[in-house]
Amino acid sequence: MSNLVVDQKILPDISKPQWDQATYSGRARHFFSSTNPLTLFSSHARQEQCREIVTNYRKGIISPTLTVSELWKAKTLYDSTFHPDSGEKMFFLGRMSAQMPGNMVITGMLLSLYRTFPGVVFSHWINQSFNAVVNYTNRSGNSKASNERLFVSYCCATGGAMTAALGLNKMVKNSHGLAARLVPFAAIALANAINIPMMRSSEVTEGMELRDENGELVGKSRKMAILSIAQVTLSRIAMATPYMVATPIIMNRITRTAYYRTRPWMQKYSEIPIQTLLAGAGLYFTTPLCCALFPQKSAVEVSFVSNGRVRHFFTLTNPLTLFSSEARQERCRQIVVDYKHGIISPTLTVSELWKAKTLYDSTFHPDSGEKMFFLGRMSAQMPGNMLINGMLLSLYRTFPGVVFSHWINQSFNAVVNYTNRSGNSKASNERLLLSYLCATGGAMSGALALNAMVKNKNSVAARLVPFAAVALANCINIPMIRSNEVTEGMELRDENGELVGRSRQMAILSIAQVTLSRIGMAMPDMVMTPIIMNRITRTMYYRTRPWMKYSEYPIQTMLAGMALFFTTPMCCALFPQKTAVEVTKLEASVQKEIFSRADAPEVVFYNKGL
Repeated sequence: MSNLVVDQKILPDISKPQWDQATYSGRARHFFSSTNPLTLFSSHARQEQCREIVTNYRKGIISPTLTVSELWKAKTLYDSTFHPDSGEKMFFLGRMSAQMPGNMVITGMLLSLYRTFPGVVFSHWINQSFNAVVNYTNRSGNSKASNERLFVSYCCATGGAMTAALGLNKMVKNSHGLAARLVPFAAIALANAINIPMMRSSEVTEGMELRDENGELVGKSRKMAILSIAQVTLSRIAMATPYMVATPIIMNRITRTAYYRTRPWMQKYSEIPIQTLLAGAGLYFTTPLCCALFPQKSAVEVSFVSNGRVRHFFTLTNPLTLFSSEARQERCRQIVVDYKHGIISPTLTVSELWKAKTLYDSTFHPDSGEKMFFLGRMSAQMPGNMLINGMLLSLYRTFPGVVFSHWINQSFNAVVNYTNRSGNSKASNERLLLSYLCATGGAMSGALALNAMVKNKNSVAARLVPFAAVALANCINIPMIRSNEVTEGMELRDENGELVGRSRQMAILSIAQVTLSRIGMAMPDMVMTPIIMNRITRTMYYRTRPWMKYSEYPIQTMLAGMALFFTTPMCCALFPQKTAVEVTKLEASVQKEIFSRADAPEVVFYNKGL
């Protein structure tokens, strides 16, 4: 078949990206092309040629010699060079293709000039100035972020980053230690948490525009605005995490080698170039991969806009439901069962009905209706993980402590997975056992290996090892338990709940979202708690009281519990449980299967899982 555009039965639609944006792989390929730094080196003549090809194509003027491949190459260069609204050429430092080389150089400075006051101020000023240039250059023609708001968010983000960096530097006594090297990352994360919400604050106050499938404005939602801002902030922080955490760890290891210590020129001149190159290698992958974490254009059920997932999971994970009496549980079961059969007590209030439904959902299995083992209920997540995380963060120094704490943690996870297993789940007992063994082995191996790399067992780096091990275990456990969904496809249902097909791509996306939310659930308590505990152990009060050595477990357990009370429901609510997706965004074979039906739906739904 000819590759000429004029010979195509269906002309390529360049109003949309080349690859399917409903899948993570499609979004990743799109962002790899749009952030390609090689486009910065294209000649003026080539840029104008591509502009002409795209402009003419939109007008219906197609060269008889233009191929599909040339059209998409021209569209890629056009998108990375010219503004989508005005059509004007963008300032080269503000283009998405400048993100990798620009941030590579700036990150090298941030990770090398963190020890002195002038170095911190200069490097964070340069970083936030670069971000401001990118934000201003890519500002939409429909954007309500005025120049004044951009300037205020720039000043606040710069001030926040500098204040955090200088404040944390004061807390870290050894300026050459790993904890000090991680200060720039903490400052960047804080700056992102300030900058993005401030820039997009109008969306929270006025609501984010909601459009139907024809692009017509049908309403505005504040909840969708908050969710979108949270997703963008999370992806920006995730983008910085690999290279701003891994690079300091690698550099800290290099500085301890005999080769480095015996060569003064390396100690004086090599830090910036080494860290710049390492950051560049990380940025090349993290920039497109993290931009692709969430769909740019998302479908959402109208019912979800008015109902909050966070509020739902706060009630579902409420540990107080564990202490309800047997009589209360049975009474709530009776109310819910009767209501489902149309039997309604004349004295039953709406409030009592929802309270009964909340206790029923947290106590009884949704498929079998049987009472769940109390440790396997979602309401046991906070108290259970609070005690276990206290152990993980306190028993990390010794081999028996690591083995015991990670075995307890994975055993608890196995109980939760088994108890909440769906009646339709094809995860057999054998698969659950295998994933439990692999996750336990992975967590133990990861923790022991990282412990061997960290010499100071009382440092922040050593205290963060349990989090790294738990994150690794989640990356093993969840994909293994749900591997059948990848091989067979995730069930897709219409609005009436009827099965209409299966999608492997939606299975991969769901597993990635669940894994990310599980790691996000553990991050605040397993990262902030060790940092706070490390600070406590350095105080004079702690050092002059020998009995305080027994306080590590209770202190870290309470800190973990406080964090888990919020992170458990909030991270469960990160992604919709029941997700809508347009059929046209599914795999071609799945589209064909669904559209072959007489009553083919345009939108299908799938259950992401927890």
